[in-house]
Amino acid sequence: MQPPQKLLGRLAYLIRYSPNTLIITDTGGIIEYVNTVFTSMTGRLAEEVIGRHLDDCKLHDSESMPGFSLAAISRGEVWQGEITSYTKHGDSFIEQISVLPITDDADCICWIAFIKQDISARKRVEGELRALTRTLEERIREHRATEIELALLNRQNGLILNSVAEGIFGVDVEGSITFINATAEKLTGFRGDDVFGLPYRIFFRGTREDGPRFDPLHCPIPASFKDGRTHRSSHEVFVRKDGSSFPARLVSAPIIEDETVIGAVVLFEDITEEQRIQREKQKAEQQLRELTATLDERVRQRTAQLNAINSDLLNTLDQLQKTQAQLVQSEKMASLGGLVAGVAHEINTPVGIAYTAATHLDKETGEMLELYRSGKMRRSDFEEYLTTCRESTTLLQANLQRAGELIRSFKQVAIDQSGEGKRTFKLHDYIQEILLSLRPIIKKTGHEIAVSCAEDISLLSYPGAFSQIVTNLITNSLTHAYDQGEAGRILLQFSKNGDALSFEYSDDGKGIAAENLPRIFEPFFTTSRKKGGNGLGLHIIYNIITQKLHGAISCRSEPGKGATFAVTIPLE
Repeated sequence: MQPPQKLLGRLAYLIRYSPNTLIITDTGGIIEYVNTVFTSMTGRLAEEVIGRHLDDCKLHDSESMPGFSLAAISRGEVWQGEITSYTKHGDSFIEQISVLPITDDADCICWIAFIKQDISARKRVEGELRALTRTLEERIREHRATEIELALLNRQNGLILNSVAEGIFGVDVEGSITFINATAEKLTGFRGDDVFGLPYRIFFRGTREDGPRFDPLHCPIPASFKDGRTHRSSHEVFVRKDGSSFPARLVSAPIIEDETVIGAVVLFEDITEEQRIQREKQKAEQQLRELTATLDERVRQRTAQLNAINSDLLNTLDQLQKTQAQLVQSEKMASLGGLVAGVAHEINTPVGIAYTAATHLDKETGEMLELYRSGKMRRSDFEEYLTTCRESTTLLQANLQRAGELIRSFKQVAIDQSGEGKRTFKLHDYIQEILLSLRPIIKKTGHEIAVSCAEDISLLSYPGAFSQIVTNLITNSLTHAYDQGEAGRILLQFSKNGDALSFEYSDDGKGIAAENLPRIFEPFFTTSRKKGGNGLGLHIIYNIITQKLHGAISCRSEPGKGATFAVTIPLE
């Protein structure tokens, strides 16, 4: 039974105005129909493609359709997948496609339908999500490392607090105990777990040493809360857990954060022995008044000894206060430790080369000036000096320009595509200039660098980008691929391949571990952070090649077999 004409009309309307791209060909691949979405997506009019073969129109990247064949579809098979498609102007986008056969009234396969949906935005979002996930994972790892460092610092702080001879405990602004060191536990008999969160008054006896009852309002601790200053007292009486007591000297120092008092650190010491000495001193003074003048010298000696003891105690207290201030400063600075990693490593090379060239030129100029003044200057000396001047100024210019490029790169890791303008340059000559600027560094290592590049390759591109790519790759090899004193071989091969430039960079160094290979282009990924690595070198290369030069880069490597970077850059 044939479908009614009205239904066929509606089906035709749905096909024409479907939100998906629709292409219908015969079994040989000749296009017979495209809908309006096809024109809006590709910029091609229906009359431009109807009657032409699919391959002649260059609508898709055939490499993105593995296993697809018109013959298989003509046999009744269906092919689905994600492909790379092109607009009329050559711009690429990603589509999800289903290819299926269409039969006639006799159930014979006469046509092939290509139903496509643009998923470029979805793929871009998926890529961004993956990048964000990798960044988040890296931040989590860094956070965990910071937690370990803070735990180590807290442990060190605890060791310091527990090693001092005085008792120390902390209180918050509510008067609750927040910590207690080992000496305080020993002096009072209370364990830290017994007193955490309890009011500090549990350490004080109801009656002070000088008679009046203990008044919390006149204690040095709340006084520190009130005015934010350090207060002292030598007349406090501390109570031990067993009910016994001892006289104590107390110092309360406020803990201030953002100009707000958030607590106090209290240092105390048992002055039982000191008071005993004081009583003995007073007794001795009474006896001295009763003794003859011959004992005056002994009294002065004994007084000097007591003063020395008091001075030592005060010096110890002062040292503890300084230690406390240093500990607070150390915690504040701990979070700043990683902010300057890597910048000096990146810019040191061109600046160092420029400085070396300038120093060498200054030395040669001085020697030439002496020859001139002595009248012994020969023509060969002057010609040699001119050659040195030319080489040195070339090095200075190239490397100072390189330093400027590096500084711009660190301001924004994602390469600014509105940077250096294009110009035409000879690739072979420019590579030699780059290697010349790196010669002082390479010369010290003993590495051999070979270049394979036809002298007639001329590019209209960004020479600064090529300089940064080559320099970063060589610097990466020198830093990571070889041990100190080990000499290796680095090979740079350039060739034209149709409408693209192929560049293969390889070294024979240590290679890259398999688990690290997929992550080498990620920002801030490095296996040498302890040596100053910042994980930006290869990421910068990746951004330059893929975003500024619209090319592609990949790496293959095995541990012990070196590393090879393959770069493809379209020619314009």
